Amino acid sequence: MKWVDSFCKLRFLDTDDEGFKAMAELLPDHPVYKGHFPSQPVVPGVFTLALVRECASAVTGRDMEYADIKECKFISALLPSVGIEVLFDFSLSPDGKLCGTVKCGDDIILKLKATLK
Repeated sequence: MKWVDSFCKLRFLDTDDEGFKAMAELLPDHPVYKGHFPSQPVVPGVFTLALVRECASAVTGRDMEYADIKECKFISALLPSVGIEVLFDFSLSPDGKLCGTVKCGDDIILKLKATLK
């Protein structure tokens, strides 16, 4: 996993027949926050999407890519701080259909519907 262990620590990754749930703890000292944004760091949306893809890759055992993104709504900003845990809850079908949310506490950060290949 490319971003896991440098940008966050994966606390768990559970799978079932319908998809996966994962929890990651953000590492607030990552260098990306010096530029995004120094006075009030925000997790870049592309990092959130990359973490979802990396979890799906771990679940399938192969390197996955986004083939199509049908819905990508960032509902709330994800602000890094010590101990922040992010929950990924996604269904993933055998044909690569991905659907789910990313949450931080009770706040929905991202709603995503996509196809992976």
